[in-house]
Amino acid sequence: MAEEIDADVVVEGSNFSDTKTYRPGKKALNELHIVSPLAMADMTKTQIREAALKLYKLEQAHKPSNSCYATRFPYNTKLTKENLKNVDVLEDFLYDQGYDNFRVRYDGNLIRLELPQDQIKDFMNRNNCSTEFLTLAKSLNIPFVTVDLEGFRSGCFDDNDKE
Repeated sequence: MAEEIDADVVVEGSNFSDTKTYRPGKKALNELHIVSPLAMADMTKTQIREAALKLYKLEQAHKPSNSCYATRFPYNTKLTKENLKNVDVLEDFLYDQGYDNFRVRYDGNLIRLELPQDQIKDFMNRNNCSTEFLTLAKSLNIPFVTVDLEGFRSGCFDDNDKE
């Protein structure tokens, strides 16, 4: 796209906080010479949120982060359009149900839903929400659906081995 619009520089939103964890996409950023000005300025996620609220009155500053869909898959997983689309469909369903701080983790034949621990019981009991989620997953040819009892954890794959 940068070539199509004749852009000399492409920037993206990684910040200094992102440099503290494993980010497999960083390799692609480096290879494509994409610039991360917030990280270069040593601005942390907290500082960016504070500035967004104070300087620009952006109420979205308090919303949970919504990271790249690639974070929904274990490291070294080949990403396909179909699998990315499946995550998108399942997460859209959850947004439509009023949830906003969760992850749908996709691992082969398995979806693992991470909700904050205090929302798991609500999800399981509320107006067939869990049944509809399961039915939707099955319609996407995903045979197994689980709810992670540890709850939502950003960067949960960081605990796994990375090559």
